[in-house]
Amino acid sequence: MASIGEALTVAIEHQKAGRLQQAEAIYRRILQGNPHHPDALHLLGMIAYQVGKYEVALDFVSRAIQHNAKDPMYHSNLGEILRLLGKLNDAEAHLREALRLKPSYAEAGNNLGLVLHGQGKIEEAIAAYRHTLASEPTYAEAHNNLGAALKMLGQPDEALAHFRQAVALKPAFAEARSNLGVVLQEQGRFEEAIAQHREAVALKPGYAEAFYNLGIALQYHGKAEEAALMYRQALSLNPSSAPACNNLGVLLQGEGKSAEAVEQYHRALTLRPHYGEAYCNL
Repeated sequence: MASIGEALTVAIEHQKAGRLQQAEAIYRRILQGNPHHPDALHLLGMIAYQVGKYEVALDFVSRAIQHNAKDPMYHSNLGEILRLLGKLNDAEAHLREALRLKPSYAEAGNNLGLVLHGQGKIEEAIAAYRHTLASEPTYAEAHNNLGAALKMLGQPDEALAHFRQAVALKPAFAEARSNLGVVLQEQGRFEEAIAQHREAVALKPGYAEAFYNLGIALQYHGKAEEAALMYRQALSLNPSSAPACNNLGVLLQGEGKSAEAVEQYHRALTLRPHYGEAYCNL
């Protein structure tokens, strides 16, 4: 008969390979014999997290911490679950505990930055991302997130450098390419921006924001017809994008299609009732 350690090893392999039902069955058998086994509770919670059942994940990982509060991974993962549930203060507390237990824990530092950013604490978020990169300089996601925070603080040149670093470290990182494109287009470097946005949508065809950003770059570069196609594609992926409706309306208006433009402005205002630019255009 396999030991609990051996059973956990088999279950973890199943989980890594995406065989979640097999992994879950083993974790539950372990818990039948030992209802307080922290690793089984934690890993069962991470299966729930993987399939988007965040409340279930919250319950299991919280129970794991009740029986082992010294594992930084438990606190880090619970912090990320809480972040996704919108419980940012609790998320911050657990991520800070993870970093207290393991100061070089890069994933916890990056996720803490996301939480702080979500709380509007941009300078603290920047400090968290910098701390993360000091421990793990090749963490592409932290470079991208730091770039986003720096851009928000009005530091586009440094933001650009971090977006470029994220793309260099992870060439298939669609979000970083799109963010890089946004800074480039804000600097008037439209051809470079368009190239980055095209890469982003090729890498991630379901990425509505990248299509929207590509539309903006094309629009400002004088390619109205293709820009309109990009806005329509963005809206097919995300019908609730008021800015895409508004910008599409501007292009339709420029083509003399006033009725269609009015329809798009009304749609934008339905989605965002206090959208001043859409009122002005209408």
